[in-house]
Amino acid sequence: MQGDGKDAGGEPGAGAQAPAPDDAGATPSNTAHANSIGQGEESFKLLLRGIDSLYLSYQGKLKDGKKAELEKLRELARNYDPRESARAQLPIGEHLFEVLDKGSGFYPFGLADYAFRIRLASEKAKQIPVASVQVSSEFLASVGVQEAERQLRAVLETLVDLEGGEKVGRADLFADFATDFPMEAIHRDEWVTRAEEIHTYSVKRKLSGWTLGLGGPIGARLYNKTLEIESHSHKFFFHGIWEKNGWLPIDEIWRLEFELKRHALAGFGINALSDLQRASGSLWRYLTTEWARLAVTNAEDQTRARWVTQPLWIALQGLEWDGNEPLNPRPMKRDRAPEDGWYLRQGTSLLASFMAKAGIASEAEGWLRLGEVMRQLVASEPEKYGQSYEDFILEKVRTKQRQYNTGLNGHEREPGQDVEEEDPAARAYRRASKGH
Repeated sequence: MQGDGKDAGGEPGAGAQAPAPDDAGATPSNTAHANSIGQGEESFKLLLRGIDSLYLSYQGKLKDGKKAELEKLRELARNYDPRESARAQLPIGEHLFEVLDKGSGFYPFGLADYAFRIRLASEKAKQIPVASVQVSSEFLASVGVQEAERQLRAVLETLVDLEGGEKVGRADLFADFATDFPMEAIHRDEWVTRAEEIHTYSVKRKLSGWTLGLGGPIGARLYNKTLEIESHSHKFFFHGIWEKNGWLPIDEIWRLEFELKRHALAGFGINALSDLQRASGSLWRYLTTEWARLAVTNAEDQTRARWVTQPLWIALQGLEWDGNEPLNPRPMKRDRAPEDGWYLRQGTSLLASFMAKAGIASEAEGWLRLGEVMRQLVASEPEKYGQSYEDFILEKVRTKQRQYNTGLNGHEREPGQDVEEEDPAARAYRRASKGH
């Protein structure tokens, strides 16, 4: 999305008190919510709400020997020979991590798979968390917050001697909804917010959303999620979740999302994930009533704080929260490979281009001839490729297996190795994943 303006017009009262946690035992709402929101009788239907972005950190230190192991794998990742770099992988239980060739800041080691992006500190870093982790939004939508953290802890316990519990570094609370409320009619002055910066965005002159206060401790986004998925993130797994909750593909889905960074979370007394889950309902009410709201313009009253709230925003304020499980959890693929549709698009484009160039009308002949041409190209330049066509392709496959977390390269069982032999780290993961 491209920004087309901003308004530095913050509201007073940025030092408001943190909200109190919800009372225990509140009944969660796990079904789609639909109603009329007044004025022109616009409709409102909740399709999903929960925690999207989640960053966690852990105190502790690397286990003995792990630094050397990670350094060796990182050097493999840096190797210019793709046959060597493809082996920069670390299997832990059900997870197969790509070992990254570089870290960031005080975190020299990086691991990534479909569920977690993990940064690990060296033994010398005493004043920072030993592990900083981003949990993928698809994994959160698939298994829920509690299960995601349980699996993450099981992974980390094979690498780190943990000290204490997790700390939430960032969390995004969101609600996805369908409405026929005229979003294009929202005027900048109708935002009554503590944020000092307000930006509006558009794609091909069509309103795509608003952002409030991004870059600060708290930020908000109200944006066209269907458009964002199609044009940017390609997180099409949300379509399946929405459909289970009554979404019709002809309806545009909008998302209201609040981004809370560590400073804001600490101000609300939120440290552990359990704190966030208990307080999520109160947080949502604070964010949609005290921190930001959408009002109805009243030309006769210059004090915007007295303007009445838009019916759409009232519906959003009233959403029920439990902060725990997602609506309709769904199975997810356990790798980072593209969806099958990507191969159809890429393969069709490649094959059609080659067949058009060669004047071929048969699809089967096209694939056969294309393979022959590729084989001949590799064989004709031994100085460039230095290997057989089969080895060249296998090299590419292993590189992609490392990136996609789909296969373990270069770790075949050596002759005479005991099949039943179990690595100590694998044993620790197995015990942790079972709750021992």
